[in-house]
Amino acid sequence: MSPGALVSHLGSQDMADMTGAAKRSVSYTSPGIHVNPAQAMAEVAARLGAEMLTVGLDFDDCAMRMGYGDISAVKRLRDAGISVRSTPGLCTALLRGKEKVSMHKCEICRRREFRQEEVDDVFRVGNRHVLVEHIPATVCVQCGERSFDAATAEGIRKKLNEGEQRSDRKVELEVFAY
Repeated sequence: MSPGALVSHLGSQDMADMTGAAKRSVSYTSPGIHVNPAQAMAEVAARLGAEMLTVGLDFDDCAMRMGYGDISAVKRLRDAGISVRSTPGLCTALLRGKEKVSMHKCEICRRREFRQEEVDDVFRVGNRHVLVEHIPATVCVQCGERSFDAATAEGIRKKLNEGEQRSDRKVELEVFAY
């Protein structure tokens, strides 16, 4: 990572090095995690305390099969006492350690330019689908791929868990089989 860079691409070893250098806390949100960064996080948890690490991952089996992570890395985090939150639909990653922030390239088109905007998205909750409107998102300027930060993803999760009776309104949704 170049000095002073706000956004750049990091490989697994770069992430492990940055994580290992953290002096106060680490926040990591990504579609998955590999063994090197997970090991570094376990070491930081032993040094700073597991409560000083925030980890959000997309546990989608498709993401793991496509190489976005390794299930043994997730097990390593849990064995170290690090709480791992499910954050569905992630397509970019954010790693914050020390005072630096780094975002990966878009996983779809590999572009590094993003914009902030409000989006609407449909989520599956059990056997029903729920539309959530006006979600703050980071959107790739090239392909439109969207991602949500950890706080937003947690807010969506809480809202969806409030149940059907708390919705603002009901809409009809068409369904097509592919």
